[in-house]
Amino acid sequence: MFSKIFCQSINFGIPDIYNYDRTKYKGGTQTWEICTGKFDEILAANNEGLLRFDGHKWEKYSLPNKTILRSICYDSITGRIYAGGQDELGYFQPDNLGVLKYHDLKPTIPKAFNNLEDVWNIKMLNGSIYFRSLNKIFSFNGSQWKVFSTKETTFLAQVDDFIIYNDWDKGLFKIINGNTIFIEGSEIFKYKTITGIISLRNEWYIMTEKDGVVKYFEKKWLPIKGSSNDYLKNNRIHSVCKINDTLMAVGTYLNGIILIDDKMRIQFALTKIKGLQNNTIGSLFFTKNHQLWAGTYNGIDAVDLGSPFSTIYPDGSLQGTVYATVIYNQKIYCGTENGLYVRPLSQNLGGNDIDFRLVKGSEGQVWGLDIVQGDLIMSHNDGAFVVTDNIAKKISSYSGSWKFIEFDNGNYCIGGAYTGLFAFRKSGKNWQEIGKISGFDESCRIMVKDQKYLWVSHPYRGLFRLDINMEKLSANIENYGQENGLPGHLRNMVYGLENQILVSTEDGFFKFDPTKNNFQKVLLPGINESNKNYYKALTQQKNLLWLATDESFGYIKYDNKLFNSKKYDFKFMELKKGLVPGFEKIFPLDNNDALLLTTKGLIFYNNSRRRTRNIQVYISKLYDINQQLVLLEGFDRNQENSDILALKNSSNALILDFGSSACSEDIKYRYKLNQAQDEWSAWDTKSQKELNNLTPGKYTLELQAGDAFGNISPTLTFSFNIMPPWYKTKTALFLYFLTGLLLLFYSRQRLVKKYELITTDLEEQRNESEALVLQLQKEKLEAELLFKTKELGLSTMHLVQKNEAINKLKIELSKIVKKVNDPEVKREIKSMVSIFSDDERLDDNWESFAQNFDQVHNDFLSRLKAQYPQLSPRDLKLCAYLKLNLTTKDIAPLLNISVRGIEISRYRLRKKMDLPNNISLNDYMMGF
Repeated sequence: MFSKIFCQSINFGIPDIYNYDRTKYKGGTQTWEICTGKFDEILAANNEGLLRFDGHKWEKYSLPNKTILRSICYDSITGRIYAGGQDELGYFQPDNLGVLKYHDLKPTIPKAFNNLEDVWNIKMLNGSIYFRSLNKIFSFNGSQWKVFSTKETTFLAQVDDFIIYNDWDKGLFKIINGNTIFIEGSEIFKYKTITGIISLRNEWYIMTEKDGVVKYFEKKWLPIKGSSNDYLKNNRIHSVCKINDTLMAVGTYLNGIILIDDKMRIQFALTKIKGLQNNTIGSLFFTKNHQLWAGTYNGIDAVDLGSPFSTIYPDGSLQGTVYATVIYNQKIYCGTENGLYVRPLSQNLGGNDIDFRLVKGSEGQVWGLDIVQGDLIMSHNDGAFVVTDNIAKKISSYSGSWKFIEFDNGNYCIGGAYTGLFAFRKSGKNWQEIGKISGFDESCRIMVKDQKYLWVSHPYRGLFRLDINMEKLSANIENYGQENGLPGHLRNMVYGLENQILVSTEDGFFKFDPTKNNFQKVLLPGINESNKNYYKALTQQKNLLWLATDESFGYIKYDNKLFNSKKYDFKFMELKKGLVPGFEKIFPLDNNDALLLTTKGLIFYNNSRRRTRNIQVYISKLYDINQQLVLLEGFDRNQENSDILALKNSSNALILDFGSSACSEDIKYRYKLNQAQDEWSAWDTKSQKELNNLTPGKYTLELQAGDAFGNISPTLTFSFNIMPPWYKTKTALFLYFLTGLLLLFYSRQRLVKKYELITTDLEEQRNESEALVLQLQKEKLEAELLFKTKELGLSTMHLVQKNEAINKLKIELSKIVKKVNDPEVKREIKSMVSIFSDDERLDDNWESFAQNFDQVHNDFLSRLKAQYPQLSPRDLKLCAYLKLNLTTKDIAPLLNISVRGIEISRYRLRKKMDLPNNISLNDYMMGF
């Protein structure tokens, strides 16, 4: 019932509010309009320009004239962010690398109208943009401008499928098909400042600055009456936005933000006291992730209306630690370090400012709240108190009380104190202290009772089991440690679950086995052996077991018995604000809701608001450290091969900034760089990753974003290439290869040339040697030739001389024959003459001559005889003598004929050889 009451409001307590002051976004104080962009990132029109927020980092883009940016509007079709300022109109659009660049539209406006003054309320409808200046409404369809004149206009908005604007002295108009149509009855808004129009279920709520709200339905104007409208009038409406079909947010000048439903009931209010930076709200915007963004006059705030967590400060502005909470008699009690606070359950804790009330007499440190036999007992630093009618009455004689446990035997209870255990008995309606349990003086803060024994765990002295005798105020005490199956004495937390004793240790869970009087290690459903978390704050409610770690909490849902469950559900979430260290407590509510006791207030967890959201992740910026250059902005898609970024080798140190559509501080990231690692990195809230010393090659970065509720974005894959240095590029390698080939070719050619030179040199040496040999042979042959020629010549001359001598002898003998009368003598002389005339001897001399002649003159006679077979031996002799260059006179005696006969023989030889007359016979023979 408790949880159901709170779920009627938008939340129980104050939702998480994130404050961004000027030091964070580095802009001006005022923000005039807010919207979201392509990646659902926050875009804000600020005094110093366009602000863009990716969930972690702010970027600022100034207008060219450095003026105030009054209005913005994102066009999802073109990707343009239209921007209007003081005498300025244009749009920001990302270039090919995603870097926002400003484009001026003012030069396209007709000159008669381009003195714009301030540009407000840029809106888009059906492909056209609309905006207003002081006394004109402009529309632009991408090629043509249209201008609507007014006396003065202070408002323009898109409402349903219309563009609505006001004319100061007339009322409201709507633009349809390029024409303005007066809205009948809207003259009631003459001379009134309209700050917004919200459409809820076909009903229009017209917000005015000082005159409250008017509803427009079925062409009727219905002024709103009641306290909520009076509240809005008093606090003056500045801005407004739609939350859903039944709820709207109103930003005021004087008192922050108010959430109002369609019945004009205030759901709750947020002010500077409750976490806003300023109470003047200049702009509001509600995102698809259920975050209400507010541009205040002194910073930007984000109210997380979609979170299942909200915070309650029972002690108000003290915001102290909460150590105990309980629901008692339709009231919620919260024990804090500043006292015990209470408020009725029936009040809407998320609505009006109704604070908890301090219980009288409870001032100071409250440690525990226990309901014992229908009474609420408060354990306090000052002792034990019974709380009745919001008054605390002390019932103990001692100071320092921790906890109370009811005993079954009579109206008894045991109080755990700083110095041991104390027994109490109820007499009538009053509790009386009957004494201290003797023999046990340990601090008793953590206590559990089974059917017979009281179990007390001490943070560093171990676990104790006490068998208490209430009549004697004594106890049998047994200490449990390693000898009983526990890992040791430190940090043992004892719990009672399903009438069984369970101890949570740093080494896991141990369940007590009464039959063996020791502890056995057990596994809880959903918690495996490798999980090394130290679980605390175990609280059982029906079929749920709530538990927590230092940084998270959740529950195990089982179908039957905890330790025998066949079906379970394990849900865990991270905590931004941890539970109280050493005093971890979770207070379960209906519908799987819970209250978490923290060091700063009480956190309400609304399970029905457990987030299931579609998270998108993107790379908001890629920065080159070495070049100090932005390489890429706003990347959110998987790449085609042609989109893969090619980076210079010098760009081997990069910074990647991540962004998420969630724009929430609980977002974490993990990544995997495929060339460098195979496993996902650990989840980290850092939205930046630095990559250093990247070697050349292709890298693929896989990126995911996740939140505290286990929602994980689809994986974003981003690839880039680190190019090799110029000397390792394909061109360089090709040139190296080509150069290598050229060098090989050159080396080969050089070797070939060297070989050829060596060969040529050797050849020349060989030729020289051969030439020298030939020369020597030639010289030898020439010498032999000369010798043989001389010999031949000598032989020939000898023959000539001999023949001459013979001829003379013949002549003389012939003369003697004539003078000799003796016949015998005459006959003998003639015989001698005939002997001298005998050719046979001459022929023998010729054969020897011919053989020597051919050897000297390269087979002259053989070649001559072969070429001229018709030559006679006498002709051959003549040719030989001509070859020797002998004269006719020299030849005649050799042939034993006259000179005349030689001439005749020469003539006959020419004819046989068929030599032309112009060829000298001697020259021919010399050259043959």
